[in-house]
Amino acid sequence: TIDGLCIKNSGFGIHGGTSAPSYTLKGLTVRNCEFGWIGGYGTAENRLGNGIEIWGGAVDFIVENNYFYQIYDAGVTFQFSSEDKEADVENVQFKNNVFDYCNYSIEYFMTIPGDKKMKDFVIDGNLCWNAGKRK
Repeated sequence: TIDGLCIKNSGFGIHGGTSAPSYTLKGLTVRNCEFGWIGGYGTAENRLGNGIEIWGGAVDFIVENNYFYQIYDAGVTFQFSSEDKEADVENVQFKNNVFDYCNYSIEYFMTIPGDKKMKDFVIDGNLCWNAGKRK
């Protein structure tokens, strides 16, 4: 659990990932935090920077009561793309956050083999202002 931190002026706020065999992060809660002026680094072709990014699947991933602003890419995201690796998505909750001037408030994408599905995925009570804009 990450609770009550102010994370500003960095390439990523929180950046987590997983490795074999499951490529699934389990049991991360982020609440009551502030994320500001995150991202915009990289190359001219590929600029990066998310407030919270999980590379891989996510189980019991909860993001609640946070403030995200001036985020180059996504306020919060989990993402994974693989033709031969397994990842699970279950009990993911993005609740009661404020997003302001994030390119994407909430982003997720999963490209995984087989018939995997997202289960118990909740987006609720978030305020998403000025998405796609930069000051």
